[in-house]
Amino acid sequence: MRDCSPYELAMRGWPGTVRFRVPGGSGGAARGYRIVPFYHTPLAAPAADVLVTVWIWGGVLATVVMLDAGPPDRKDELTLLIFAGMVLGAWPFWMAMRILLASATVIEITPETVTVLGWLGERRYGRTVPIGFELHPHWKLRRAMLCREEPARHLREAFHLVMRYGHEAVVLATIHGEVRARTLLDRLNGCFAATGPGIENAALHGPENQYSQSDDL
Repeated sequence: MRDCSPYELAMRGWPGTVRFRVPGGSGGAARGYRIVPFYHTPLAAPAADVLVTVWIWGGVLATVVMLDAGPPDRKDELTLLIFAGMVLGAWPFWMAMRILLASATVIEITPETVTVLGWLGERRYGRTVPIGFELHPHWKLRRAMLCREEPARHLREAFHLVMRYGHEAVVLATIHGEVRARTLLDRLNGCFAATGPGIENAALHGPENQYSQSDDL
């Protein structure tokens, strides 16, 4: 079994990452990475919990109605069936809603470009311009903190994943959950360093400096 570099070890697990050969490259040096993170936005994450709550209360209401107005000969059987379906189906329903409400942004990193693929098409950024990845709290959360207001509950774990492209700030994803947001930031920094042109890039964006752009968190 061959030895794995620290960057290759970091490619395992979430988010899904695929290494590919860049067309026109020479040997194994010209390689790129395709990162496909599935994540929840600040509104989608609590939406699954709300839908499960509706599911449970709907089952409770159906059980009460069946006890009051169900057929006398099968009232107990139907009530037990509805209650069992409500309890056993709550977790699969919750997982299905989380999957259906998930978002995805495809990010390809090569030695020449960083490409972002979304619902509205493809955006390509050349690496001749300085590029860096940062993590910021949601802008509405920052505004609430500045105004000394109580932030909405779904915004307390919301983060913007931002790519600095020269003097431009490009929001790549809005993610609910600090752990996943930081994991995606680490993965982008690792892939960016692994495809960098030289040691200077690796020193700036290596895993040991993965939070250098987000010390304010």
